[in-house]
This record gives sequence, structure tokens and C-alpha cells, in this order.
Amino acid sequence: MEMLKAARMKKFHALVLDKYVDFVIREIGEFGKVQVLNIDTEEFGLMQSHREDIYNKAITTLRRIDNICNILDISEELVSGPVSLGIEGKSNIEILEYIDKRISELEERVLNKYSQLNELNSEEENLKSDKKVLRILKSVGIKPEYIEESEFLHTAVGFIDPGDLGNLSSSIKDALNEKFAIIKEQELDEKILIGVMCRKRDEEVVDRILSRHSFDKLELISDMGLNEVEKRLDEIGKRRNEIIEYFNGIRSENGVKILAMRELCEIEKNNQGIKLMLGKTNRVYVLEGWIPGRSILELVERVNKTARGNAILKFYEPGKEDEIPTVMENPSATKPFEPLTGAFGLPAYDEIDPTSIMIVSFPIIYGLMFGDIGHGLMILIVGSLMIKFMAKGEKGIKSLGVVLMYCGILSMFFGFAYGEMFGQHEFYHDFITEPFGIEPFWINPLEDSEQFLGIAFIVGFIHMSSGIILKFINCITNKKFYHAIASPLMQQWIFIGGAYLIMSRGPEFTEWFNDPMLLLLTLGLPLLGILFSDVIKHIPNGVKVKEIPGLVKAALLELYEIPVGLLANSISYSRIFALALVHIGLFTALFKIAEMFAEIEGIGFIVYLIFVIIGTIVLVCLEGFIVFLHTLRLHYYEWFTKFYEATGIEFRPFRITRLYTCIKSK
Repeated sequence: MEMLKAARMKKFHALVLDKYVDFVIREIGEFGKVQVLNIDTEEFGLMQSHREDIYNKAITTLRRIDNICNILDISEELVSGPVSLGIEGKSNIEILEYIDKRISELEERVLNKYSQLNELNSEEENLKSDKKVLRILKSVGIKPEYIEESEFLHTAVGFIDPGDLGNLSSSIKDALNEKFAIIKEQELDEKILIGVMCRKRDEEVVDRILSRHSFDKLELISDMGLNEVEKRLDEIGKRRNEIIEYFNGIRSENGVKILAMRELCEIEKNNQGIKLMLGKTNRVYVLEGWIPGRSILELVERVNKTARGNAILKFYEPGKEDEIPTVMENPSATKPFEPLTGAFGLPAYDEIDPTSIMIVSFPIIYGLMFGDIGHGLMILIVGSLMIKFMAKGEKGIKSLGVVLMYCGILSMFFGFAYGEMFGQHEFYHDFITEPFGIEPFWINPLEDSEQFLGIAFIVGFIHMSSGIILKFINCITNKKFYHAIASPLMQQWIFIGGAYLIMSRGPEFTEWFNDPMLLLLTLGLPLLGILFSDVIKHIPNGVKVKEIPGLVKAALLELYEIPVGLLANSISYSRIFALALVHIGLFTALFKIAEMFAEIEGIGFIVYLIFVIIGTIVLVCLEGFIVFLHTLRLHYYEWFTKFYEATGIEFRPFRITRLYTCIKSK
């Protein structure tokens, strides 16, 4: 059963001479199969690593690179494959010095131009505002110099709502006692253009009054005329385009290299973060971590090569108190089902991973509910298209596509078994039986409904029993022998006994009491075992007589929950029967309605064909999704709950991901 469990893990300590520790950290990141732990320095009598200047330098350099990327509009879309910067195997200090030099050179070429561009943009914004004002003044015949300030006169020109003009005039009159003038011009955009003139010393009073009314003041920022403004705007546009073209040239020449330098900075920053998790002595750093057992030899080889023999690695079996991370390890054929298992939770280190079993149970249950040659083929095609066109860089989508392919194949298999093709038994006869002589080799859910319901319950019994057996195996492999007897063994005994009573005596449980001995053997003894289950579990640690009542009392709830839960879970498998009937019924209804359209004179067949095609696509998508959810539910709630605790801790390896660089440690 080791093949059904997570990868076997080893804990290790690595002692590395300080001269090589940065190279070793980088190499471990390149390896990508080690989870580094924050070492307990007090336990081992070590000093704590401190943040070094190299970390701060990496952070500062990253900010400078980000600023360059922002100015040059460099995005990750520029990636065209990894590049070499000629600094393979260099120390982190040498790498950052190289990057600092290159970024300084770029800053000399870029920052001054960028400052010019900002100044041009600011000037352009002001001139556009002036251009708008000058055009308005020109349209009403007001000269720009009229709104300029003089030594004795203040003039404010702007727009006001027609209804607010009287209020404005009254307010100014009350404040200045007739010592002002308002010139009213034509109405533009439902507002009136006016000019307010007053003595220079009354400027603040008038401006304060204007701000309290709906007055939009027209102001000129420059002293240029309209023609001069338009000419200058053209010059700014040309100059800005020159700078943008200049930036485009730099981006085209250096874009990928800049992203590569950014990636190197990010890597060195992360490496320094890992270094903080290490303990140290005066000359030696101590690293603690987890690694899958199968990767030990490669790690030893990489570290010794990188540290030139100045490293010692020691590996340990996991202890009882260790929080062991889980690495799901399944064959390539079953790996696509890992996301379905992981969505419920990761398997604990010492429990069975159900993924490899789901490759059998999931498609079979799906196929039973969705059995149809044509519709199964459609699901198979959808899965294939997802893998081909949608799975680029998305493992989850690729896995789902593979799962749908499995489901499609089993749906087609049960379509041959039921004699169903595109929702019609007649299609199967016309296109399969007649030309190839292949008859349906099993029952049809619609024609043999009672028998198919019984099959659904048998599938449920087998499925749930396998879950209980897996729990038994979990207990045995983890040497919890008394737990195996007290829990899964008694649970399976009740399940088998209850199923036998229903099949031999019928569902009326009052009839079961006619044979007390049979009732005792099938249900009585296992229920008694459950009642004393906590007592049995405590036998290895010793059970005192006075503790027995408390342990029995704690198990009373299970005495009710286990048999009722098994019954409820068993009934839940009737959805296999129900959804198989719904599948056939929906498509029978679809073709009945389509036949009504076929009677339309002239275009009947075309309407019939369109309706059937669209209806089939909609129903297959909708029902295929619903059946998928129900299949998932039967696994999560009826099966997983029998054995799967899903309390695993995710394995989080330190991994360097490279998109733009191909730097390797020596």
C-alpha cells in the first residue's frame, strides 16, 4: 500500500562553509525539491542569521529597475526565451554590481529624457487649456489682453448659469456699492459668458463672491496668442514623439535584458530571505529542511559539487512530533485526478491517497449516469480540445481535460451497454446494430428501471465498502490495530449485516426481529463493538475500570450516527439511477418537441435539425456539468468520509523560477 501513499520524506541538516552558502542556497533553489525550515537556533545552540547589506541592495536595485520598466513600458510580454548576461556562476555581490552598473548606464540615457517628457506633457496641458480659452474669446470677439491684469484694474472673464447672473450682480453690488462693471456676452452651451471688472484693491472681494456662484473662470497661463499656442503644441507633439521613439529603441534593444536583470535581483533577494532561516556558527551555516527520499542522491551531488566538498549533509527519518509535508506521488495516468483530491484536502503523510483509485471509480460512476455513445463522444472531444487549446501553462485545465476524456470514454462504453446514441435507442439500432451487428449487452435504465436501481445500490455498496476497507488498511499500516478493530471493522460488519438483512428479510425492519440470532450476528455484535469502541482503542495504553463508563458514554452518539449514516449514504447512490433516467428523458422530450417543428411546411426539416443540434449542445453541457458535480459529491461525501481525513500539510519547496535567465551555479 506504500504506492497509494504520499512520497516518503526525509528530514535533513546541511552544514555549509560560509564561503559557499550563497551558492548552495541558489543551487537548492534551482533544484526546487527542498522545503527549507526556519531552524530553531536555541535547540542547536546556533547564532541567528541577520539581514545583510546584500538584501537591501537587491531591494534598492529592484526599485530602480521597476522605475526603468515603468518609463520604457516594459512588460513580461516581451519574453522571447532565456538570455545569458555573461555572469553565470558569479557570486551574488558580483551579480548585483554588474546589474547596478548596467542600470546606472540606462538611467543616464533615460531619466533626463523622461524629465523632459514630463515637462513637455505639463506644458502641453497648460497650452491646451490656453487654446480652449483663446478660441472662446475669439468666437465672441474679446481680445486676450482684456483679461490680463493691469496696475489699477482687475478683470475676471468666465461662464455663469443664466439664472445665477442676477444673484451674482446683487452680491457684487452690495459689496462694492456700484464700483464695478459686468459685461454680458453671448450664450454658449447653455451658459452666459460675462466679464466682471473692478478696482485692483477689490480683487479678493470679487473673487470670493465669484467662487460662491456658478462662475467658471477663464484664465490664460501663457502670454502667447492662438497661433503661437497652436504652433508650440505642434512642436511639443513632434518632440514628444522623438523621445517616445528613443524610448522604443532602448526597449527594443534592452527590454529582455532588463527583465533578466530584474529576475536576477528577485532571485538574490529571495535567496537572502532563505538565508535568514538558517542558523550559523562563526564559519558554518546550518540548513534544515524536508526532501522526498527519491531526491536525496541528486541533492547530495549538487550540494557537494557547488560547495566543492565543503558541506556535510545528514538525513533522518521523520519523528512522531514532526509536521511532515505531503508530496502527492501518483502515476502519470492518475495524476490528472490529483486536483479533485486536493480540492477536498491533501492526504496526511501516513494515510492512503485516493487519487489512484478515483481513476476507476470516478469515470465509472459518471458513465453510469451519462451513458450514451454520442454524448460521451462530445464530452471526449471537449476534454481533448481543453488539452489542445486551453491548457497552455495551466495544469489545472489540462488535468480537467484528461478527466473529461476518461468520463467521455466510459460514457460511450455504457452507451453501448444501454443501447443509447444521441438520446435515442432507435439511433443505436440504425447506426450500430444494423450495420455492425452490435446489440446492447446490458440493461437499459428506462426499460429496466427497478433492476437498474438495484445496480445503483450495489455500486454504492461496493464504493462505500472500499472506503471502509481503505480506512482499515490505513489503521493496520500505521500500526493502530485496535483502532482497526473498533472502527472500520465494526462499521463494515454493520454495513454487510444491514445489507444482508434488507436483501433476505426486506426493508421492513420489524421483520428482522423474527430471527433474533441472525439479528444478533448481523447488527447486534457490531453495535456492541461500537459501543465499546473507545474502550478497545485505549487497550494499548491500559484501561482502568472506572474509566469504562465515560468511554462508553462518549461512544453512544456513534451508536446512532454510524448505522443511520451508512443508510443515508447508501440511499444517496440512487442519484445514479435518477440521473440516468433524467438523461434519457430529457433527450426523449427534446426529440418529441423537434418532431413538432418538423411538421412545418417547407422549412420543417431545417428547423428540426437546428433545434436538435442546439438543444443537444445545451443539454450535454448543462447535464454533463450536473452529472460531474454529483459524481464529485458521491466521492467527497459518501466515499471520502469513510477513510480520508485530508489533514495533510502542503510541501512548499524553495524553487527558483526562471523566465528570462539561464544562470547556473558552479
